[in-house]
Amino acid sequence: MMLMGTAARHLADSGDRRGALRGELGRPGTIRLDDGTVIETVLVDLTRDGCRLHTAAAIARGTTFSIGIAHVGLTRARVVWHGPEGYGCEFDAPLPAGAVTAAFGGSNIEPFPNAGQFAPPPVARKWSPRARLLLLLAGVAGPWAALALFWFLV
Repeated sequence: MMLMGTAARHLADSGDRRGALRGELGRPGTIRLDDGTVIETVLVDLTRDGCRLHTAAAIARGTTFSIGIAHVGLTRARVVWHGPEGYGCEFDAPLPAGAVTAAFGGSNIEPFPNAGQFAPPPVARKWSPRARLLLLLAGVAGPWAALALFWFLV
């Protein structure tokens, strides 16, 4: 509760009235403009409705593009503002619930595709209930039979 109050106070003090809590991401990436141009960027922060990008390239306000976000996928966006802190972009459709949290997930490195090379360990076959009962009886009755035979012979 205290964290939410602090975040709300930070938003009020910063002059940022958009209301969405922003997550500082700072991941490098690329965007693809509609004309096919690829631009290297840094995804500075992210919300369900948009993001802030930093790049050395000049992008005009209103420019639409595609951006791939790790653990989220490909989404469409457009530039709505530009300032010294980067480019503010709005997504065409809000990201699904949980997408911002997923973007902060672990590494976006894919595992090696060798999972099928190793065979799983063999599955042990269980004995039937009848066989288990016979083994138990032999384990219990066997020593008694040996003791009786020893007693009889002595």
